[in-house]
Amino acid sequence: MKLLIPLDYLTEACGLSRNIDEKVFKMNLNIAQEDLKDLLGPEFYAEIETQYNPQGDTLTAANSTLYEDYLKQYLAWWTYRDWE
Repeated sequence: MKLLIPLDYLTEACGLSRNIDEKVFKMNLNIAQEDLKDLLGPEFYAEIETQYNPQGDTLTAANSTLYEDYLKQYLAWWTYRDWE
């Protein structure tokens, strides 16, 4: 599974220390992404995951708006929630 947010975004959005175990981050983010897949449906989730590239702007305009305004924060906070 491709990670849809970088560790830096999680620390920024949730005010976490940058001294985070990356293995725990990845495990919790995978759980959050599985929850997101259930919400969006597998086809739409696959579309987002396929278009997402952390190095470039590869999402369609509509998917980019959804990702930037909602999905990134959803994933960050659900990852953080599972951290606790």
